Amino acid sequence: MHVFNRALARQFGTRLGLAAALACGSALGTVALASPAMAQEEQQEREPQYSDEFRTAYPPVDALVNEQQDYDAARAQIPSLVASATTPDDKNVAGGLLFKLGQSLSDSQVQLQGINLMLESNLGGPVRQGQLRYATYSLYEDAGDLEAARAALEEAASSGYATEGQLTDGTKITIDGDYMRLMAAETYFQNDQTREGLAYVDNLVSQKMDANELPSERLLSRALGEAFGADLLDDAGRYSVLLVKYFPNEMNWKNALAVERAKPYGDPISLDLLRLASRTDNLETDRDYSDYIQAADVNRLPAEVNRVFSEMMAKGVLENSPENTAYANELRSDISDRLENDREDLPALEADARGAGASATLVTRTADSFFSHENYATAEELYDLALTKADSDRDLLYTRKGIAQIEQGKFSEALGTLAQVQGQRKQVADLWAAYAQQQMS
Repeated sequence: MHVFNRALARQFGTRLGLAAALACGSALGTVALASPAMAQEEQQEREPQYSDEFRTAYPPVDALVNEQQDYDAARAQIPSLVASATTPDDKNVAGGLLFKLGQSLSDSQVQLQGINLMLESNLGGPVRQGQLRYATYSLYEDAGDLEAARAALEEAASSGYATEGQLTDGTKITIDGDYMRLMAAETYFQNDQTREGLAYVDNLVSQKMDANELPSERLLSRALGEAFGADLLDDAGRYSVLLVKYFPNEMNWKNALAVERAKPYGDPISLDLLRLASRTDNLETDRDYSDYIQAADVNRLPAEVNRVFSEMMAKGVLENSPENTAYANELRSDISDRLENDREDLPALEADARGAGASATLVTRTADSFFSHENYATAEELYDLALTKADSDRDLLYTRKGIAQIEQGKFSEALGTLAQVQGQRKQVADLWAAYAQQQMS
């Protein structure tokens, strides 16, 4: 099994600093300080409707906050101010004042009370409502109410609101609906609720799929990293398949192959995985090549081992050492001993495999031999024949038949073949299917 450093998980998705990392303080300040200005702008379209009680209650509290800066005295007036705010305009302006007071007092509950009053006013349309919902997110999170924080982000995301933000490393980002939902997932991940967070991500992905929309690459990458770091390798595999299917870039392929190689597969599955690594130009180290050579086995597939060994030596990835020199010489000798005989045995082996009494094991081994010698058409025929036999390993056969079809450029047929693979081989087959789809585009 390939050995990995768990730090690899961090490559899949950067942990965000959330509220502390985002430059959202200025956005919150705009919400609070702009409230009177908003009222003035709205006067150009309509006359604000303030209740008589509010006209009486508001000015003294406003003076305490903005002129006298007697914040404790202003806090004492909150109940009477809120009670007087009965119209939408009352609530909008009162909410802005309370939010500013809460900032001055460093009191998140007063800030939330102010924002919720502005939300109750229902003024300004969906985008402003989204802005206000987004403003409540960090306040709820700081208060430890993660359910309310997630709800705020969901509502903000659904409103169409977007803003600019900045990570702790200075990277500027656009905080749109997809990013807000990533932040909601982080409220799970940052609080050791990995499985709950992954379930949340799965639901978001399903919603996107149902709407015929692409899931967020950033969200999938983050979920992949979290799952990998938690040793939830099957979950990590699901996300890696989606990433290479919809976003088939070099890094996503490397990560997908790394996830699958971290699983305790035996040589038969590892062989088909390493064939894909070769196809995607992801054989890079002596360990990659030696794992491939071991999985192929010079005694079973000397032609394929010869190609892999020759490539390894041509690339010079095998470090120069007495141990490696002995390894290379021994392997070179084994290939020489087996290769010619293996090639000469193919006709007789095929005749036996096509005989009426041939077992599934014999037919499968013969198909593998033809595959090894790059005779993919005959290999495909024999894999089909093996599928008709009792006790055949159908998932192995469908996997290798699909790969043989890909090697012949029969990508559409390969997709249908690989779709029939289930069980432990499914995610490897899904990666091959993603590769085939990529070749068709």
